[in-house]
Amino acid sequence: MTSDENYSQPGADPGVETGSEEVQEVPEQPDTAPVGKRARRKRTWIRKPYPVVVWSLALVLIAVQALLELRGNDAILWAVENLGQDREKIWEGELWRLFTCNFLHGGRTHLLFNLLALVLFGKAVERWLGRSRFLFSYLFFTLMGSLSYQAFAREGIGIGASGAVCGLIGVFLAGRLGRKED
Repeated sequence: MTSDENYSQPGADPGVETGSEEVQEVPEQPDTAPVGKRARRKRTWIRKPYPVVVWSLALVLIAVQALLELRGNDAILWAVENLGQDREKIWEGELWRLFTCNFLHGGRTHLLFNLLALVLFGKAVERWLGRSRFLFSYLFFTLMGSLSYQAFAREGIGIGASGAVCGLIGVFLAGRLGRKED
């Protein structure tokens, strides 16, 4: 029996004999991580994480637009007036408008281009950041886009996910351009 085989505890040092006659076998764990780190499981059947948040956001944006179009022009006007980003009403305390304006669009073309950018750039950003950080980033960029509109626009009601999408494009470009080439 070698000294490597004679463990009494799983955490004991190899080469230190315990003196007892019973030998406990320590199961081999090929994927063990260093102390203080979580062990990672290898999933050979999944190459990349699926961008769940991107597709969920895309479906919500499509569903809102489809619902408003099915309900007619009155529903669209009601949504824009009550959920769109109206500067005066936000200053009066209707702060939810900073987020709800993100889900309204000025037509199918506006929605299409926002979805195109969200899917193209958002999938990569979600894979880099993970689901929860991506969702936080999306909501953060929604807020920043709305606050930018508040700072620079003088009239009108703001709608659309363009602020959030531009923020995601910025994260994508920072991640791609910030990489060092091998």
